[in-house]
Amino acid sequence: MKKGKGIIFIGIGFELMVAVLGGLFVGQKIDKYMSTKGVFTILLMIMGLLAWAIHFIVLIKKFSNENNGPEK
Repeated sequence: MKKGKGIIFIGIGFELMVAVLGGLFVGQKIDKYMSTKGVFTILLMIMGLLAWAIHFIVLIKKFSNENNGPEK
């Protein structure tokens, strides 16, 4: 592993926290405004989690390709 490449993965937990808590905060505001009972909170939390998971998979593939060299 190249020096400094591991630092990328330190932010993964922070990104997950921001994605889920961001969905929670925005979802609660929308639910309060539209008088829905948690629908948008759950929906936006799931969307944040899915977006984070996609970003994580892309990051892992990129990191793996850089370490293994170009694929043929």
